[in-house]
Amino acid sequence: VRSMSSSLFAIVPSGLESWFRHIYEAMQLGVVPLVITNNTVLPFERFVDWESFIIRTNVNEMHSILTRLMTMYGLESYIEQKLKHAALHLHAFQWPYAPVRPQRVPAGGFRLDQSFNSRVSNIFSYITSEMRCRRLEQLYGLEADVT
Repeated sequence: VRSMSSSLFAIVPSGLESWFRHIYEAMQLGVVPLVITNNTVLPFERFVDWESFIIRTNVNEMHSILTRLMTMYGLESYIEQKLKHAALHLHAFQWPYAPVRPQRVPAGGFRLDQSFNSRVSNIFSYITSEMRCRRLEQLYGLEADVT
């Protein structure tokens, strides 16, 4: 965690079982995820503007991407913009419930986290919207307008 948080980028290679989790960790630690992938569709691409806060590169371009980034004019403002956009999307992947462990109920349960703003989209609203869009496409052959 210390090493990642002191970096500018977090390399996230596809193919790892939990590669998406690494994108979220990078966002939480305030570094730009550098996603190395070929033809991967990221979750909720209809609703989340991934390109605004990650850098996606092809596996074949990996040898030159770091050199191009480090020699880029205005790198600091580029990274600042990516991190600003990442902060806007961080809520989308947070679990909005806190565990409840009452003394008399051993199984416990969950309640809405008090710090969570229920007006913003979260993982459940994105899943619901995605399912609705897919259903419209199946029934009518339409693409849903998500704007």
